[in-house]
Amino acid sequence: MLVILDESPDISFTALAEKLGVSRKKLIHLFPELVCDLRERRLAQVRRQKWLWLLRIGRNLRVLKAQLEQEKLVFNPLNVFNRGKIMIRKGEPEERLFLWIKERALA
Repeated sequence: MLVILDESPDISFTALAEKLGVSRKKLIHLFPELVCDLRERRLAQVRRQKWLWLLRIGRNLRVLKAQLEQEKLVFNPLNVFNRGKIMIRKGEPEERLFLWIKERALA
C-alpha cells in the first residue's frame, strides 16, 4: 500500500480502495489513520485551490478596474459582469473582493 501512496500522493480514498481491490468500509476499518491522513491532505488541497481561485478573481478585478478607469467607466457590479463575466453576489467572497478593491482606491 505504501508503494501506491508513493506513486500518487494525491490519490483519493475511493481511488485507493479501488486500486487495492477492497471496499471502502474494509479499508476504513483496517487503516483508520490512513483515512485521517488522506482526508487532511484532501482538505488542504481544497483550501489551496479555493485560495488560488480567489486570488485569480482578485487579479482579474484589478485588471478590469484599470480598464474601466481608462475608458472612463464606473467600477460597479454591473460593469464588472458585462465586461469580465464575474458575477458579484451579496455575501459571497467575490463581493468582499470587489468592495476591498473599490475601497482601496479611496484610501
